[in-house]
Amino acid sequence: MDGERRNMDTAEENGILFITGGAFQGKQRKALSLFKDKRVCVVEAASLPSSWFLNEIGSDDELQGNNESVEGGIPGGENLDALIVNHMERIAPLLRKTPIEPETAVSRLIARLETLYPACRLVFIADEVGSGVVPLGGDERKERELAGRTAFLLASRATRVIRVLAGISMVIK
Repeated sequence: MDGERRNMDTAEENGILFITGGAFQGKQRKALSLFKDKRVCVVEAASLPSSWFLNEIGSDDELQGNNESVEGGIPGGENLDALIVNHMERIAPLLRKTPIEPETAVSRLIARLETLYPACRLVFIADEVGSGVVPLGGDERKERELAGRTAFLLASRATRVIRVLAGISMVIK
């Protein structure tokens, strides 16, 4: 039992980690606690360049000099132990306005991050959006659906999924 507990509370394994739960439940705090004494950078998903979601690595747009970078860069990106991408649900407005499927956008983002930071553990955090009041507006409903699909895609790609409720984490995968 102690070994199982230790595995749950450390970030030693490889692969993608996905943390979800309601707003203000302690998801980011949990992510940071998994990487004590490690080099970690937290970026907001909405601050990532849209080209990282929309273009394949090595696409014509990228080759023509349209390769955007994160504002201010990701500090020490090549030396990071973990890159935490917070609020993945906030990419829904971008996804709603693009002709590509969410599956493609999420896959391209993951591929880009794995290429840029190959030795770095990727951690994605997203608020759960499906348990609240259903928005009346069509655009808001569509964005909520896209946020849910994004969370589903990240959970399916992750090697570990953690749900946080009131600061208490539960490993669900």
